[in-house]
Amino acid sequence: MMSKIRVAAVDDHPIFLNGLEYALSKAKGISLVATGRSGSDALQIAAEHQPDVMLLDIKMPGDGISATDELIKRNGAIKVIILTASDNDEDLGRALAAGANGYLIKGVRVPELVGAIGAVHRGDVHLPNELTGRVILKQMRGNKERLTTQAKIASLSRQQLVVLGFISKGMTNLEIGDRLNLSLPTIKNHASKIIAKIGVQNRSQVAIWATENKMHLPSPPQELD
Repeated sequence: MMSKIRVAAVDDHPIFLNGLEYALSKAKGISLVATGRSGSDALQIAAEHQPDVMLLDIKMPGDGISATDELIKRNGAIKVIILTASDNDEDLGRALAAGANGYLIKGVRVPELVGAIGAVHRGDVHLPNELTGRVILKQMRGNKERLTTQAKIASLSRQQLVVLGFISKGMTNLEIGDRLNLSLPTIKNHASKIIAKIGVQNRSQVAIWATENKMHLPSPPQELD
């Protein structure tokens, strides 16, 4: 006979916690070993009861995500499912970064909750379908934006990259011309081409664009050969 999955639940809402306790007590293959109401309770429960899976709320005394991070540091064998009312992508990202193995929205049906507990216990990651789709779409959009930025940078000549770097530092056309020993019309021509290639409206927006995307920009040399 297979041993039951040892589960602990931590939530600062007594009514929700009582309902959760009742639901899990009826679930096959699961043994609810402890409950708590704060992040510090979660750490104490983990130390005393060593559950296989912990269900943690986010917004409770001690913060569920901080508790997750500390739990994983202390015992990487414990699996954590964040069970929260928040469907915010940022909270999901923070939870996964802290080491959570699952993320569920309160209101989830008991069969899905039980299935998620089994999945993370086996080493899988469980996310709601609606959040998974949004995360994938956001990642795809981010990748597309990065590729677009890289293409714009690739379209710039070496001189234009240098000028762009100096514009991002707030230097005027005259100052850039003096620095590179180039005429003012030449610098203005470079600036105009930069504006057209990266798709902004004016010099101020060039500086903003360069600042926002400097992680993609190579460091320009101090002077041209």
